[in-house]
Amino acid sequence: VEEILRRHPSLSVCNFNAPRQFILGGDVDALDELGRELKQRRIPAARLGVSMAFHHKGMRTVRPQSREALLPHSLSPPRVPILSNVTSLPYPADAQGICEHILDLDENPVQWIRCVQRMWEEYGVRHFVEIGPGAVLCGLVEDIKTDALCIPTCRKRKEADALRCAVARLYALGHLRVETLRTIRSRAATDSSSTHAGQNGTKLPILAETDERIERIMAAIMKATGYERHELDLQMDLRADLGIRSIHFPILMQELEKQVGQKIGFERLVGVSTIEELAAVLNA
Repeated sequence: VEEILRRHPSLSVCNFNAPRQFILGGDVDALDELGRELKQRRIPAARLGVSMAFHHKGMRTVRPQSREALLPHSLSPPRVPILSNVTSLPYPADAQGICEHILDLDENPVQWIRCVQRMWEEYGVRHFVEIGPGAVLCGLVEDIKTDALCIPTCRKRKEADALRCAVARLYALGHLRVETLRTIRSRAATDSSSTHAGQNGTKLPILAETDERIERIMAAIMKATGYERHELDLQMDLRADLGIRSIHFPILMQELEKQVGQKIGFERLVGVSTIEELAAVLNA
């Protein structure tokens, strides 16, 4: 990687993911040239489908706009230590410091290796839980610390089963009490009923493609993902087809709230797969 950076000074490391996995970002022409070089050398590499060079120094130009968008929000000190992916140290307790740490993440590399090492060596963490649609981070954790146990909580189209398995494993490992499990079970039942059925247990209505609210939902998805309207249809899967990951959901929720004029709790979207299901939930 150091050799690559010497030959391509416009590029820099954006993510230190694992001992043998790095993400480089920067000038598009330099990335294209590098891709050809790596292919000739039979070094595995893939171009990521992102809209900007996140975690690259070039993102500094959007810092003023990001600060303006972030400052109106109320930021409270974390109740448990949260490590910054920039410094690998805990977030500060003051709102201004938290804000600056969040802004720093746009233009500095993600120090995931250092974060995992610090959790392991200084906090004694041996069991990790990945909250998100997949098990990518679990693979990275196990590459960094081969003795680590990482538990994913979500699998495509099997979200509920994966969550139940994760809760069972955490209980078996001694991390959950019976009282906690009862709370989780009760909440899961409530979320399931509110997501898939109306107040009287009937199936939620599906909106017509031409409905005005559908267009508002499509506008929110376009804003959050960068897709054009002609590329979207009601049957598309939010995660599999549109690539909406956990990092995108807050943006999508914010845009949806603007478009449909209602407050949307994250739990309402847990069981949603397609745009059509999303429209049904928001119409309930």
